[in-house]
Amino acid sequence: MAFKLRQRRVLEFQQSAMTDVIFQLIIFFLLTSAFVAQSGVNLNIPSITSKPVPNQSRIVLSINRNNEIMVNDSKVTDDTLKESIIALLDKSADKKVIVKADSSLPLQDVVSLMDTAKQAGALEIALATQVLDK
Repeated sequence: MAFKLRQRRVLEFQQSAMTDVIFQLIIFFLLTSAFVAQSGVNLNIPSITSKPVPNQSRIVLSINRNNEIMVNDSKVTDDTLKESIIALLDKSADKKVIVKADSSLPLQDVVSLMDTAKQAGALEIALATQVLDK
């Protein structure tokens, strides 16, 4: 009895196409990762040319260049800041806070103050700016 031998196909894996794709992805990620890196910069908070919003009964947090914090013109310490904001937010209907910061302050100080207001329960936080004289 004679059996017929089947010829098997030889399957090859084409690595050259996959290698090209891998190298393209590596180059893409290497180039884009250079643009993602951000460095810390001291910012001068911008001024605006439009008219300021009328003063309403909102909570105003101020921080000067000496890192002295004031809540509605009352000086507070770092320890009592959150409690002061919570007490005023309990009385506020809209839970909005306005942050006034000296333009010479590092951005991290302003962001920390905003974070404390958010932790205290503020729903909206706005940065106050100056109107430029034309």
